[in-house]
Amino acid sequence: DTFYMVMELVGKQQKHPLKEDWWFAKTLEDKINNNEIDLETAFTWAIEFCRGMQYLNSVGLESHQDIKPKNIFVTEDNHIKIADFGLASFEGVFYSGGTKKYFSPEHGRKDLKCDIRSDIYSFGIVMYEMFNSIILNKNKKNIGKYVYELIENKECKYCSEIIKKCLHI
Repeated sequence: DTFYMVMELVGKQQKHPLKEDWWFAKTLEDKINNNEIDLETAFTWAIEFCRGMQYLNSVGLESHQDIKPKNIFVTEDNHIKIADFGLASFEGVFYSGGTKKYFSPEHGRKDLKCDIRSDIYSFGIVMYEMFNSIILNKNKKNIGKYVYELIENKECKYCSEIIKKCLHI
């Protein structure tokens, strides 16, 4: 069997100041940093993300392994697209990698394999950032525990119980 990756263009062609003919679209990280996400949009995108991951899981994706705001694109018609499947695990083939800030506790351990639960954990952190319009400091050692502490200290505006469930807490 041969696997192919088909990608969808999510932005118009624009001139990039450093590169010729560079294609790019806004990412969820761009939207968070620019405080461009209202509450209704955040809920809509969270649901779209879950539906997208549910579909991917139904066709054999076991783990994306790099869920983060930079890997979620926002289309011109204001929908999200999950991107960067370079580390994704399909049908028993696993790679280790990703962005440590969004790692689940089992991610990166050689004795444990990641599955869809690792992606749910990562999305819990992404949801916290999206609903609170903040990209958390990447230098925190255990970002999931830090998010939990923020929730417990009432520093989470919305979805705290859902985020805690994503973080397996």
